[in-house]
Amino acid sequence: MPMRTNLHRLHVESSAKAPLKSGSKGGRRWPQQSWRPSLNALLLWAHCMGLICAVFTFAWVIRFRGGLPFIAHGAILADRSDLIFNVHPVLMVVGYIILVSEAILVFRGVSGTKSYKKAIHLTIQAVGFWMAVFGIWAALLFHNAKGIDNFYSLHSWLGIVTVSLFGLQV
Repeated sequence: MPMRTNLHRLHVESSAKAPLKSGSKGGRRWPQQSWRPSLNALLLWAHCMGLICAVFTFAWVIRFRGGLPFIAHGAILADRSDLIFNVHPVLMVVGYIILVSEAILVFRGVSGTKSYKKAIHLTIQAVGFWMAVFGIWAALLFHNAKGIDNFYSLHSWLGIVTVSLFGLQV
């Protein structure tokens, strides 16, 4: 197979000339355009996905798990101790997944000085971290009330490690 000597050179076609079809002779093709969505479209998509995730989590907890202990048909926490665990997925999804993601997006979505963006970023991350801590506390409270062993699954160990490492960097 013969080697081409001018592989390192790029040949740019004039845009005034009409390009030929991709299978035609002559080697000219339609110019390649990279499809890049705008940053605002990506931010809107990320916000919508977070909102959908939160709505689905609330709908699942309220419809299929009996609700949250503090909004379960006016019942007090002591009467509905079986609902304490439902706080765990809500706080973990809303706090740890959505708020922490929002904190990451602050640098692109908020205008202002760098120190202002950092302050908002830190505040949102701290709220997300404490929601995750309270979510873990709710799971531990439920397990202790029901006599279930704590930290018996890979999910619980990875969750503790993840939240601990996140807490170290906040």
